Amino acid sequence: MMKNPQPETATEDLPDAVWGYSNIGRVIDRTPSQTRYLVVHTTVLDHAVRKIGHKTIVGSRRLLRDVAIPPV
Repeated sequence: MMKNPQPETATEDLPDAVWGYSNIGRVIDRTPSQTRYLVVHTTVLDHAVRKIGHKTIVGSRRLLRDVAIPPV
């Protein structure tokens, strides 16, 4: 019986989808309010974050890590 290979790093077993301003903020090292501002009022996170419906937001962990966010 073959075993599944273990991921090489801890981040490989995390899902790529990050839901909500709080969780997205943790990835980009910002507060939920700062994250909301970046999503709603700027274009900085447009390629990494999508709105689903009226209130739901989802981002890609991989793309969020590559974003160059201006200092606060």
